[in-house]
Amino acid sequence: MNYGGYESNEFDILLKDTSDNRLKSLKEAEELLIDDAAIVPIIQTGSSKLINPNLKDINLHSVGSRYDYREMKKE
Repeated sequence: MNYGGYESNEFDILLKDTSDNRLKSLKEAEELLIDDAAIVPIIQTGSSKLINPNLKDINLHSVGSRYDYREMKKE
């Protein structure tokens, strides 16, 4: 499964390695993901949110902390 849409022939080759060097190949594949700054989602959850229409500038994030209230304003 590749929900993030990441594409790399080199990564695919490293991931499919079944030889005695598999651990080394997996480490190289991990380094490639880091170098490419790829996001590899492991899980995606759904949720509902009720937001007061009088509150503005609430930032919702898909990764890490869900909400950022630092710039929130009440009208």
